[in-house]
Amino acid sequence: MQSESITSTKKELVQRIAEDTGQTKSVVRKVVQTFLDTIIDDLAQGKRIEFREFGIFEIKHREARTARNPRTNDPVEVPAQRLVKFKPGSRMRERIAGQGGGKPAATKKVGSDVKTLRPATRPASEPPKAPPPTSPDSPF
Repeated sequence: MQSESITSTKKELVQRIAEDTGQTKSVVRKVVQTFLDTIIDDLAQGKRIEFREFGIFEIKHREARTARNPRTNDPVEVPAQRLVKFKPGSRMRERIAGQGGGKPAATKKVGSDVKTLRPATRPASEPPKAPPPTSPDSPF
């Protein structure tokens, strides 16, 4: 069962996993919640979490700083923060870039379409070209 909504919820995830694995929704719900709680606990302890090909979760520290209110231009003190950063892994990047809709990205043989190019050089006797003249109306 795939929902047509733009947002996927934990309830929908549990439903899909239960259908795919044949497990009951209550068992899957407990496993998913335990998984999420474990990730949160590890991040709270400052641990880096890496799922190969999926991505990396880690905590970054942002120092306190002075910012400006864009409406009033008044200075505003922003306290130091610990933020969760996520860096997508290779499989996620490939699927998102290809808009695969859940299908695996096509694999490509490494080096199969690589062409050897010569560096672009001009003869040493030829001076560099001057930039084209600009019109009087041009701001550049």
